[in-house]
Amino acid sequence: MGRLNISGNQAFVVAVVACVFAASGVGVAASTDSSPHAAAAKSTQGPRGKTGKTGKPGKTGAPGANGAAGPTGPAGPAGAPGPAGPAGSVGAVTSVAGPTTTLLGYAAGAGSVGISDARCPAGQTAISGGNSYIPSVGTTPLAVTFAVSRRDADGGGWSVIAINQDSAAANFHALAYCAGVPSAGTASRTVRRQQADVAAQNRADVAALRAALR
Repeated sequence: MGRLNISGNQAFVVAVVACVFAASGVGVAASTDSSPHAAAAKSTQGPRGKTGKTGKPGKTGAPGANGAAGPTGPAGPAGAPGPAGPAGSVGAVTSVAGPTTTLLGYAAGAGSVGISDARCPAGQTAISGGNSYIPSVGTTPLAVTFAVSRRDADGGGWSVIAINQDSAAANFHALAYCAGVPSAGTASRTVRRQQADVAAQNRADVAALRAALR
């Protein structure tokens, strides 16, 4: 191989070409640079925008099915007993005798049925009652029947209706045992009406018994 001889002008040309390639190499390197600085520059984002308005709520969904009933819980502890109430007061019990009624002997007919009504003092109630009878001769008639012995409907007395089926006459009266418990009616008009109702009921009972004995 022969030696390449480069003159001065040729050397200048070679130097210019080398500069051109050098310049091109730099340009390509710049355009294909993959260094971290270049990647950061390419990935830079703009500022975040404002948050948009909240959208309208969606429709309410259908209710779900009821769940199964849970087991019954244990019974709670017993409560403390309440305080004892105040003691009641009935008051003194008094015995009141009704009017004495004479029962004639059975042969006398209508006179063999009689009634006596013992009334308690105002403001008291008959809590019990009974009767007392005495024969008009030496011994107690054996055939005297007390067909009715009851507390009056208004609570203020005790009525007794007796039937004498004996030949001897006898006297009797009702007994009422009264205590200081207010009676059902307190107004005087109400009391009078209730007493009238009691008397009417007693008369009706006597009439029915007399009719049954005929």
